[in-house]
Amino acid sequence: MKIFWSPSAVRSLQKISSHIALDKPEAARRWMEDVYKKVSRLEKFPNSGRKVPETGRPEIREIFLEITE
Repeated sequence: MKIFWSPSAVRSLQKISSHIALDKPEAARRWMEDVYKKVSRLEKFPNSGRKVPETGRPEIREIFLEITE
């Protein structure tokens, strides 16, 4: 499976990361790494994400990232 990031998803990640970095630059860097690691897992395990019911397309998946400190 090939992962495609939409431009709006990339912009959202950058915006969130920039906001986190205002107080905790290292946390922002780790958060971005965690997001990309979790998403890249879908390349090997494409069915591990949750189907997004509102799309009606089984190939579109979502995953959740737990934030801990």
